[in-house]
Amino acid sequence: MSNIILTGATGNTGRYFIKLLDRSKYRGKIIVLSRNEYKKKELSKKSNLDVHHIYCDINKINYLNKTKSLFKNSIFLHIAGINYSKKILKFCLSNKIKWLIAVHTSGRFSKYKSEARKYISIDKYLLKNRNKIGVTLLYPTMIYGTYKDGNIHKLVSALQRFFFFFPVVNKGSSLIQPVYFKDLSKAYFQIIKNQKKTFNKEYILAGKKAIKYIEVLNIISKSLKKNFFFININLSIILIFYKILHLLFNFKLFNYEMMQRMQENRNFSISPAINDFKYNPLEFQKGLKIAMKTDYTFKKNFYR
Repeated sequence: MSNIILTGATGNTGRYFIKLLDRSKYRGKIIVLSRNEYKKKELSKKSNLDVHHIYCDINKINYLNKTKSLFKNSIFLHIAGINYSKKILKFCLSNKIKWLIAVHTSGRFSKYKSEARKYISIDKYLLKNRNKIGVTLLYPTMIYGTYKDGNIHKLVSALQRFFFFFPVVNKGSSLIQPVYFKDLSKAYFQIIKNQKKTFNKEYILAGKKAIKYIEVLNIISKSLKKNFFFININLSIILIFYKILHLLFNFKLFNYEMMQRMQENRNFSISPAINDFKYNPLEFQKGLKIAMKTDYTFKKNFYR
């Protein structure tokens, strides 16, 4: 089996991905690049994997010894963020790594995202090197399932702070397609297992189906056992209201772009992933229920 180089191993999807490798008794070496000493040790506990921990600041990844035999012909799974991808690609090329799987973002498809141009530029930079190295790009939608996610958990926190009403844009009719973090880990694992089909491909990794924003609010409020009046408000008024909250109470749950995207449909086809590696994500309601019951950190903060 190929060796796997991994960034983002100490995050939620990375840690669960390693669990899946362990359960499948993966026999290749797992090379974890990380700066977090405590969590590196944690990853090795109760594992039968051949894990090699290498201290690495990704910003300085090219300082790693280029003669390391561990790197040659390996698979590089890069979870740690799109902003590092160009440096990761250069490292892969200089170390004769055969396949780069980079986890980017579905934000590249947004018409409101000011950084979409930057995301697209990075994607193109990687893709133009496909004649030198295999490049598979993954575009997750909003990730949920732990208290660290920047989307659904922030929405939960916001609803906890409001008592009777909550503002929505366009009657909450816009579509979103959140993806449970463990479904992403499973997708990474299946992509590697199905290399013949997934090599040099691009996949959007979303939840099973799109759901209206107002339905998400209703599911969360029901889970919180709270009743809300969802009031339809013009986006410009919400932004003014948000600025007032920010000034008076240092309210920082959302940024301007996140609020803009409330009026944008973010539904995607996952058919290519289903066809190539049997991608089978959870529906949002089921994923949220599992997170509340089984993921302690999310449950703890959900009821905070």
